Parts: sequence; C-alpha cells; structure tokens
Amino acid sequence: LCSSQAMNKKMDIIKGLFVACRFSEARYIVRSLAGKLRIGLAEQSVLLALSQAVCLTPPGQGWPPAVLDAGKGMSPEGRRSWMEEKSLILKQTYCEMPNYDVLIPVLLKEGIDQLPKHCKLTPGVPLRPMLAHPHQGVGEVMKKFDEAAFTCEYKYDG
Repeated sequence: LCSSQAMNKKMDIIKGLFVACRFSEARYIVRSLAGKLRIGLAEQSVLLALSQAVCLTPPGQGWPPAVLDAGKGMSPEGRRSWMEEKSLILKQTYCEMPNYDVLIPVLLKEGIDQLPKHCKLTPGVPLRPMLAHPHQGVGEVMKKFDEAAFTCEYKYDG
C-alpha cells in the first residue's frame, strides 16, 4: 500500500509538470523520465537548445532582458546559418570539456563566442573522443596543450 501511495504522489508531480509546460518543454520532461538524457541519446538536443537560448537572449542583460531575440531582422537563411555556427562552437567545446557545471557559468558570463577560450582540453578531464573535433596531426594537439605535461594511452577497442 505504501509503494502505491508513493507512486501516486510521483504521478501527481509529473502531471503537474506537464500542466505547467510551455512550448517544447514537455518533450524534455518525457525524455528525462524515459532515461534518454542520462545515457546521452538526447545530449545533442540539449546542446542545441542551450546554444539557441544563449544566442537569442544574450547574457549580461538585466532583468527583464532587453533583447529576447537577437536574430530578429535576419533573413531566415542568415538566421539559420548564424544559429548553426554558434551551436557548432558549443558542441565542439562540449566535446573537449563535457561538463555543464563548467560550461554554463562561462556561457552566462562571457557568451558563446568566448566559450572556447575559457573551456579547453584539461588534463584529468575525460573528453568525448568519438565526437571531438578531428585534428590534422600530433603537432596540432600539442599546440592545444600549450607545452603542458600530459600522458596518452593507446585505444585498444577499435
């Protein structure tokens, strides 16, 4: 009986979340409840939404923000390419620093264009190797580490 009461309470909370949703928020609640956000299947959706939010409502504004749509007045093609360029910056940076606790404060303080300057490859922080931006050679990787000492290991699993 106790577990059914707990389940009913959880269902009531979830119903309340859905009632309070606006626009596409329900999609993310469903994905979160289905567990897809935890294993990275929806990671690209979250990164895209985050980049759009930071681009359209630039950080550093007071409350309420004066600029709610920084892409207003652009042609549809120009707006799309601008948003794609900005989301690529966030996605590439996330591959090198896959930690929202580090990325989001920098996004809110410095903006998306400054993100690669503040969030770089860091020794001891694993990166997302399958999604990382490819480099032309070892020399280019060495420049990223700026002569810092580091170790590497072979990848044996293909």
